[in-house]
Amino acid sequence: MTDSWVVHADSLGNFINQRSFGNNKEDQIDMLYPLPGGTVLAGGRYYEPTTPGPASPGFPATSEGELDIFLTRLGPETVGIKDKLKEPLAWELFPNPPRGRLTIWNKTNDKNRSQLRITDSRGKPVFQSSFRQKQEVNTGAWLPGTYFVALQDEHGRSGTKKITIPSWNAVM
Repeated sequence: MTDSWVVHADSLGNFINQRSFGNNKEDQIDMLYPLPGGTVLAGGRYYEPTTPGPASPGFPATSEGELDIFLTRLGPETVGIKDKLKEPLAWELFPNPPRGRLTIWNKTNDKNRSQLRITDSRGKPVFQSSFRQKQEVNTGAWLPGTYFVALQDEHGRSGTKKITIPSWNAVM
């Protein structure tokens, strides 16, 4: 006597859900196919008698014949608790492209500090700062290219924007 047991985990190995298939005879899962949205398609065979579980109207409530096959979709279990969504971080940077100077303005609040990090296209930091509402950055000595401006506030809200330093960049 064998039964099939499917344990569904995410890409980090964290448990999502589980399901066993079987009766008092041999049962087997022959395929598992991941689908979008955290669901999995499972297919296999089982020997009667068994009750397949919840079914659509008109679907037989018990198996017929000696060997039956099944195809089922397993999805993550849901709970009725909603996570509180964070208000998005509202911020601007201007001008883009900079003309020797870049201004970053956190519009979300003016009393909490925000962490600013600017990296070049290879991920190397070129500027870091902690500020409250507005930060000015001198870009006059920066090489032409693409830079990424990342901002995070004390509540964990964050955002990243891209700027391009043109070859004519100079302090004015």
